[in-house]
Amino acid sequence: MLAVERLTFLEPEGKVGYRWGRDGAEQETMDYLEFIARVTSHIPDKGQMVVPI
Repeated sequence: MLAVERLTFLEPEGKVGYRWGRDGAEQETMDYLEFIARVTSHIPDKGQMVVPI
C-alpha cells in the first residue's frame, strides 16, 4: 500500500522521495519516471485475480 503522506516531490531535480520505516526514518529518492514504473508494476492485468494475503 502506498501512503501519500510519505511522498515528497523534489521539484528542481524532478525526483520523488518515499519515506518508510519507523517514523519515516528511511528514505529513497528516485526519478519520477522510475517511481511511476514501480507503482504501476503492481497493477494487475485485466481479468487477473488478486488474492489478499
